[in-house]
Amino acid sequence: MHITAQNLSKHYGKKLVVDNASFTVHDGKVTGFLGPNGAGKSTTMRMLLGLHRPDGGNVLFDGKPLTSFDNPLQIVGSLLDAKAFNPRNTPHQYLLAQAATHGLGESRVKAILRLTGLSKVADKEIGGFSLGMSQRLGMANALLADPQVLILDEPINGLDPEGVRWVRETLKTLASEGRTILISSHLMAEMAQTADHIIVIGKGRILADAPVDEIISGKGFIRVRSPQMPELLELLASRGIQAQSREHDCAIIAGVKIEEVGRIAAAHRFILFELAPIASSLEDAYLNLTADAVEYKSGATA
Repeated sequence: MHITAQNLSKHYGKKLVVDNASFTVHDGKVTGFLGPNGAGKSTTMRMLLGLHRPDGGNVLFDGKPLTSFDNPLQIVGSLLDAKAFNPRNTPHQYLLAQAATHGLGESRVKAILRLTGLSKVADKEIGGFSLGMSQRLGMANALLADPQVLILDEPINGLDPEGVRWVRETLKTLASEGRTILISSHLMAEMAQTADHIIVIGKGRILADAPVDEIISGKGFIRVRSPQMPELLELLASRGIQAQSREHDCAIIAGVKIEEVGRIAAAHRFILFELAPIASSLEDAYLNLTADAVEYKSGATA
């Protein structure tokens, strides 16, 4: 079951948080959703789940709105806030109540507690849990109804190495079964090991949407800097070459060889300050893609 986001937009007051974002999350893959703080990741994920209504655009699951399914909770499992539990509840109590909404019994709850490593703390109050244990409970809740789609916001935040590996292997196994998985994270090294496909968002706009290998290799992604950027981009667009993002004198160009951009610029006497492939590691590629979309930048170390 694939997810299609079509021209999603969302304002908070006068601030445009998500700006005409379109992308597809394919089944059978783990899709990483990356972006700086304030880039619009969480808002976009909430629009996918129907928790926020977009100001423009729509979201379709296999071509249909999520509300058209008889039981949307069995279609999509989600983890958005690992601390959004009643601290006086126990994992067993919480999951049992959730299971009742799905028509599931205690046997399923016990199976999920075992799967997520929570059996030994099933009767302890959630309020005493570490962030990592809360994340495991969030994963248990997301997996409870055996959904076809998982949408997970920072699920490995706070987990120990064993927990991180468990999430990685679990998601890969679920994807191999044909499920659709969208996961956000700030941990680039982990995303490089976990995700098959990457979507990058910055300042509410989709900056990249490609397989991990393509983003790491820099295939089709070029960083260009020129004092004549508007004119250069207009010329490139006339030849079917589009910019993924642009900020002042810098742009990320997709779907073209670096030599072709160089030849076009030279033939029309454009000044280039920089013309380089986005390559190396996922972290390097991500930082290049989002260099102009970071709201707060650190200064030099004193």
